[in-house]
Amino acid sequence: MKEKTKVHKLRDSGYFHKGHLSLMGKRAVAGYLFLLPLILGLVSIFIPSMIDAIVYSFNEIIFTNKGYELEFKGWHYYAKISSDVWYINELKNTAIKLAYNVPLITFFSFFMAVLLNQDFKGRTAARAVLFLPVIVAAGCIIRVENTDALAQLVESGDTVDAINSLDITNFLIGIGIPPTICETLSNIMGRIYDVISQSGVQILIFLSALQTIPASLYEASTVEGATAWESFWKITFPMLSPYILTNVVYTIVDAATSYESPFMKIIDSVSSDISAGIAFSIIFFAVIAAILAVCVLLISRLVFYYD
Repeated sequence: MKEKTKVHKLRDSGYFHKGHLSLMGKRAVAGYLFLLPLILGLVSIFIPSMIDAIVYSFNEIIFTNKGYELEFKGWHYYAKISSDVWYINELKNTAIKLAYNVPLITFFSFFMAVLLNQDFKGRTAARAVLFLPVIVAAGCIIRVENTDALAQLVESGDTVDAINSLDITNFLIGIGIPPTICETLSNIMGRIYDVISQSGVQILIFLSALQTIPASLYEASTVEGATAWESFWKITFPMLSPYILTNVVYTIVDAATSYESPFMKIIDSVSSDISAGIAFSIIFFAVIAAILAVCVLLISRLVFYYD
């Protein structure tokens, strides 16, 4: 009876039709095949490496002629990091930076994708220009950003005086805007370059998602008398909500693991003490995992899935 019940449940699930895989079943198989490399990587590489890292973080690594030995230290390295004010401040600064950058990058890429999806002359060139920073980010742009060549070039001319005289925060305070709002606006304006340079992949994801929205939905809304603004909030935004969640997760991971991330700089700074570096890497992983869990929990409640 139990075997028959399982067979009937499997048959009624919609994955089989007349003894063969249905369209839903084929899509499910394709999905699992797509995830197979990720699952294999998690099982064979990530999980064993994570276990080794946890073991090393509780031990001091002593190198010998035969290799290395582990001397148990317990929570020593975790206590050392948690009691260091510098580490705590860097963690706070990174959290604040994520709080600014992630919403800015997500909203910017969302609305730029909507604009680039419109039919206008030069649309392909505009898409290429916005995605270009992603292509060159691993090359000359990173080298320029990580050196002081640009700063020396600016300081060598009269441009530095003009830059120093342009104090946006003082200007906004002078016209009567509260200092808290002025500081927030100044931080946002100072991140314009970062937002544009880090939005290429997100724009591409949103553009791909826009191509999947059936045109019949817009045609039906037009027949019913809906305006373009109403169609955006009733059709475009709900249909793109799953991809907003995807882009938020991608942006957090990308920002936390980039060359400019304070996390990565801290890990490099403690590289002389391997166990301390591993311990901080685990703390870094836990912090990012917690931030991702909170974001996914909050945003997933607003996600709309079209069936």
